[in-house]
Amino acid sequence: MDESQSFDRQLADLQRYAKYKNIKVVNTFAEKISGFRKGLEDRIEFNNMTEYIDKHAIKHILISELSRLSRRYIDSVNFINDCSKQGINIHILKEGISTLNEDGTENSMVQMLIGMLSSMAQQESQSLSYRVKSGKRYAAEQGRSFGYQFGYSKKDGKPIVNEKQAEGVRKMFEMSAQGIGSRTIANYINKHYAFKHFIPSSVQSILKNTFYVGRRRYKDLILDVPPIIDQETFDKCNELIKSRKRHTTVTMHTNPFASFIKCKCGATMMQVVVKSARVNVYQCKDKCGVKSVNRPFLINEVRTVVERNAKQSKEKLVREKLNNKIQADLGDIQVYNKKIENLTSMIDKNYEQFLLGKISESKYNDFNGRFERQLKKTSIATKKLKGSIRDVKNTLKNDIIHYSESLDILKQQLLNTIEYITVQDEIAICKIKGWGKQVINIYRGNHLKKYNDFMKNRT
Repeated sequence: MDESQSFDRQLADLQRYAKYKNIKVVNTFAEKISGFRKGLEDRIEFNNMTEYIDKHAIKHILISELSRLSRRYIDSVNFINDCSKQGINIHILKEGISTLNEDGTENSMVQMLIGMLSSMAQQESQSLSYRVKSGKRYAAEQGRSFGYQFGYSKKDGKPIVNEKQAEGVRKMFEMSAQGIGSRTIANYINKHYAFKHFIPSSVQSILKNTFYVGRRRYKDLILDVPPIIDQETFDKCNELIKSRKRHTTVTMHTNPFASFIKCKCGATMMQVVVKSARVNVYQCKDKCGVKSVNRPFLINEVRTVVERNAKQSKEKLVREKLNNKIQADLGDIQVYNKKIENLTSMIDKNYEQFLLGKISESKYNDFNGRFERQLKKTSIATKKLKGSIRDVKNTLKNDIIHYSESLDILKQQLLNTIEYITVQDEIAICKIKGWGKQVINIYRGNHLKKYNDFMKNRT
């Protein structure tokens, strides 16, 4: 029997019952959603019915069976109690009961029965829900029951790589690993591949999805699927995405140094661009006296510095030095970890001595303060070394050789490259992650013009 036939049958039964009870039917409300999945407040037809009842002083409600009202025990009982207080009699055909007596008083036996039936209905629905969830989980464990994933097709219910689409997925990750933003990636894919239309959010969704490295997540399960890209590329892309989230700002003129350019006084160097006045500079937010710096000049110089270091990082001798630095830092971390272990032990012993009454409270506090300060200092040094190792490893893995002329793309590339830029009177200090500090000479006025002319003639 289809849904329409079932509804017609129920309606016919209710009309016969109304005629038998001499009740005039003035309106009908039919709802086709589950009474268990939705609470009463989410059910449109149910709420339409309650509004109609309030406006027209309805005294009788006819339903085919209790579960049509709700399969949630608390919802059913609360609604019936509210109706009873208003003198509204609910007639339930299947169970053959009415909630009020003929004199309008509450039918106490019916109330008990409804409570029991509602509880049973709720239990039945929960059991059904459990069976459905269990079935889905079993299917997932067998590698089936997964939703649409771009880059994959289904064979016997299991995911297999769709090579045509997978080419587009790999291109997305490749571009993202180069620091290119999701909007640019979406435009490129839409232009060069005949797939569905991508927007930045759909690209982001793919870049963050572990499905593409062979890990499908289902509830608390992690299941193996055929990978499209490797873990290293996935991690690199997502680290860049996290960096963008931390530092993204929306401006008319992109500031590629946003969040990491400071004046020597510690204040932020703001970019000021006023085309009509031919102003295009970085200047101290607190106006401490440090002269402003020509913005295009500084951007170009920083791009030159990071490109030079990127190329050097590919040289064999430089790579050996960087790897040696990693090993040296790892050795220092082992020393610091041993020191932290000893300090922690000394703190425990100091406390034990105090509890045993072998040292005074003032001596305990003195020793404990000293140990805590050393422990904090050592922990900070360890954290810095770990950060240095991470930055050097990123430098070794960095595939970027050319830093883009587009400021939007350059901004994303620099987020994973530069630690900070500090502007002074005559120089700017650029600290590149995994490298030392790089000095940039600042030119202004006629000196800047001569420098620019020299660079043009040089190229």
